[in-house]
Amino acid sequence: MAISNKINQSFDEKKSRFSIKYILAEVFLITAGILIALAIDNWNTDRSDQKKIHTYLIEIKKEFEQEQKYLSEQFIPAQKKRIELNKRALSIIQNKQVDSTDVLQDLLYTMTHFFVYLPTGPMYDEFMDQNLLYKIKNEDLKFYLKQGNEAGKDFERWFEFYKVEYENIYKPFMVKNLNYSEIVLDEDGYFKGGTPTNYKKLFNNLEFWNIVNFKGERMRKMLQRCESILPAYKYGIDLLDKELGSK
Repeated sequence: MAISNKINQSFDEKKSRFSIKYILAEVFLITAGILIALAIDNWNTDRSDQKKIHTYLIEIKKEFEQEQKYLSEQFIPAQKKRIELNKRALSIIQNKQVDSTDVLQDLLYTMTHFFVYLPTGPMYDEFMDQNLLYKIKNEDLKFYLKQGNEAGKDFERWFEFYKVEYENIYKPFMVKNLNYSEIVLDEDGYFKGGTPTNYKKLFNNLEFWNIVNFKGERMRKMLQRCESILPAYKYGIDLLDKELGSK
């Protein structure tokens, strides 16, 4: 009987050790399976995100090219022309050329608007909102896109500043001292008429001189900013070309 008990005890110990090994093996296999499944899921997710990023970058490159073209072919040339008009207006005012008031009326058109470049990139904005930037592996491109977001905010701030300045300084002065319909373009929709502007009086008005002068300075500052970001657009397009070409 004692021998039988010892045999059973030995058998139970072996069975217990076998059970523990079996359980540990099961746990290992389950854990390994979970880790493999997670790795596959992460790989699939990353692969899906990279495809999404690739699609976004294609569209962002198109937007940058459009902005670069708009700046170089439209906004910058137009801004340079407006600055020249402003200089001519200041020359007429400084020299009190009363016989050139008709010309001055045309030149003062630049006073009726505030001219600010605002970058537009709906796909770029959408990409930044998707929080995908950190998944870009090219560090130079990642840094560039992040800085581009900050630059866009800077232009938005300048837009708001110019707008407030126009509403609070330029427009009130023009309403009091200028016949608005004389200096706006026909397509602006203003009815022509009213009391003519007294330019003889304005030629001796220091505020008028300062207002026109300030306007020129603002336009030159905006021109400088726009000319400075043209190389930045080119650099960004080159980075995107390399990134997209490597896929």
